[in-house]
Amino acid sequence: MSTITTFDQVQKANITDLTAVYNKLTGGNVKFNNVDTARKRTWAVLEPVVKKANGEKAKRRMGFRLSPADAVKPIRPGSKRHQVFQLMSAPNGTTFYTVMETCGWTKRDAYEGVRLVNITAGYGIWGDYLEDGDVNLKIVTKDEYEKLLKASKLS
Repeated sequence: MSTITTFDQVQKANITDLTAVYNKLTGGNVKFNNVDTARKRTWAVLEPVVKKANGEKAKRRMGFRLSPADAVKPIRPGSKRHQVFQLMSAPNGTTFYTVMETCGWTKRDAYEGVRLVNITAGYGIWGDYLEDGDVNLKIVTKDEYEKLLKASKLS
């Protein structure tokens, strides 16, 4: 495996190297079927690490879509997904590592748990990278989402 530390290197890397880098960074055991998906996901987890190593502040955030209000579905109380929802519903949200610890999940499981609150239940989620490399996650309305998005583009 060659060293991959730039966007250009990610774009030129083969699927085997991308998979190795992605799994090393996430602690997962993912196998990509598509090189474009591998490039996109590898850069998404690699970019904050590279920026931090270069002393830069990562300005990107976790990519979650905002569902229409009528697409929001209730989450079964007592489930792990409900636990994640409750953590992210706190006024200041929660951190990604808190979700991992509370649910006893790996990084990959925690990401999927958060993603499922967003995709299957339809809740809007805002994720901001923190100085220590963690991500603060918060349930947001459409108005909050638009305000946060506008503010993030200004900074």
